[in-house]
Formats: sequence, C-alpha cells, structure tokens
Amino acid sequence: MNECKPHFDKQAGLIIITDRCTGNEVVIDEAIFDRLLSHRQLHKHDLEAGGILVGERREPHWYIREMSEPGYGDKRQRFKFTRSGSHHQAKICEQFELSDGMQNYAGEWHTHPESIPAPSSIDIAGWKQLKEAENVILLIVGISGFWIGSSTRQGIITVGQLSYLDMSLN
Repeated sequence: MNECKPHFDKQAGLIIITDRCTGNEVVIDEAIFDRLLSHRQLHKHDLEAGGILVGERREPHWYIREMSEPGYGDKRQRFKFTRSGSHHQAKICEQFELSDGMQNYAGEWHTHPESIPAPSSIDIAGWKQLKEAENVILLIVGISGFWIGSSTRQGIITVGQLSYLDMSLN
C-alpha cells in the first residue's frame, strides 16, 4: 500500500485523479462519475451495486468513457455484489466496436455501505481471480467518498481514498 494521497482535479467535464506517487492519472467523464455516485448506498436497505469500467489506456493513464450498471443476472445483497449478468460483457463489446477498438475493459467498480470505503478481504480475493485484472482500475464507491486502486503484477495497489467533500462534488 502506498502512502501518497491522490490529487483530485475537475476540468472541462472531466474528473482527474492523479496518483502523486507515480504521476499516473485516471480521467473519468463527469457524467460517468455522476452515474457511479447515483448508486451510493445512502439508505439502510440499499443493496450493493457494481459493474465494469470501459475506457482507453494511454500509457500510463486510463480514460474512463463508459460503465456497466447492475442488471439482470447480477446478485445483489446489502454487503455483497456479484457481477454475473451478460450485459457487462455486452457493454465492453459495444464500446470496443463503437470506438474502433480504442475502448476496452478498464476495470471494476462496486459500492460499499460505508462512509469512506476500503477493500474487504472478499474484494481483494475476487480481484485476484480476475484473469483480465492486470493494470486495471479498481473503484469502490462509498457514501461520503471512494477508494481507488489498481491491479498490477505485484498485486493490488492502493492509489488512495477521497472524500466527496474534498472534491466539492457532494
């Protein structure tokens, strides 16, 4: 785990999260970020949500352009989300075709019913099982902030946690 707090910036409809240790950036279209926030578990009966992130890799940065959302086939509980629906892969294929091969699988996202989330042991074990999870974004959306990390050959790397208040997005 690194100790560098990520830097946040918002410009021209983009959310830019910079890993201060590496200089790597994750750039998310603001409309996509708003859709992620719409799935926060704000009420005690809200179920976890999740999906995949689709984007472009321009070494060493990721540009997140689209996402899938919970749907038919997914398993949702208060403290667990299992991505099982075929619509997630369909989203990747659709974006790959629409972008002439520029956009592809970029990572995973899901929610946690906690203020500022952190990965659980179940999250980490699940991410290690992903065949396509090298150099991809891992994002957990919490009630008041989010956790962002990546999967590398060395394992799961924490980029950091950010509060939505610090980001002036709440």
